[in-house]
Amino acid sequence: MDASSLESVPLVRGAVLLRGAFSAKELDHAFAAAWRRGERRTPQGAVKHGWYKSASDLQLNYGQPVAGRPTRGRVYDRLETYAFGMNEHDGWALKRLGTRALALAQMADATMPDGAATHLLLVRYDGTKGIAGHVDDALVDGDDDAPIVSINLGNTAVFKYAEQPWTRFLGVDQATHGVRQVKMQHGDAIVWGGPARHLWHEVVGVQPGTAPASVCQISDRETGTRLNLTFRATPKLLGREHEFQTVEKNDTSEQKQAAKRQRVANDAKWARREEA
Repeated sequence: MDASSLESVPLVRGAVLLRGAFSAKELDHAFAAAWRRGERRTPQGAVKHGWYKSASDLQLNYGQPVAGRPTRGRVYDRLETYAFGMNEHDGWALKRLGTRALALAQMADATMPDGAATHLLLVRYDGTKGIAGHVDDALVDGDDDAPIVSINLGNTAVFKYAEQPWTRFLGVDQATHGVRQVKMQHGDAIVWGGPARHLWHEVVGVQPGTAPASVCQISDRETGTRLNLTFRATPKLLGREHEFQTVEKNDTSEQKQAAKRQRVANDAKWARREEA
């Protein structure tokens, strides 16, 4: 990596966009490792687990098919399971990205706390749709104010964000409310934590045909695809990964109340620090 190519863009206090943090070679290795981890094929070529529901089912394990064709896939597991060896082509290539992004974000923003990732979520987007606006406050999203590291590989995505959750019932337009958006290109990372731990965000859409040729070749898709890597610090969930393979939202009233308490506690914690 050429350090002169690194660009740190502050979004809000506790949230940073990083560009140029990784070399093209590192990104190719990481994309290939993530793609293989999703397919998880046997020596005979059968799919065991990952992007697909089962070895005999070609439906991806997350999201609804569009025009009869699945457009998303999801793999969630503890970080150590991605690192099957020590060569540059395996899952260690993924771990390096997350570790470096967090270190660079901490250098760029003094409020960014520590929080070594324990789990990695891979989400694959073949189509143009992103994900609706939300706050990462589920049990699986991370402990306390530990940073979340989100890395974009492949096609460009439009990332919309605001310090506070957006709601159309506020009676003001999004720009007045402080909603902004940035493009996440291949290799870009956004890290948020501390005072921005519950950053409201949305992926407005994905732009086909914007991935580099190497990604199109690895994924065997002319218009490319997008992989999102999300690193989270959730040590309490070690050994419980099977519970979150296909869903991670807060379903019960108890879970929703716990999420609200965590948001309130985090806001109060950082308000006291501002006053001190």
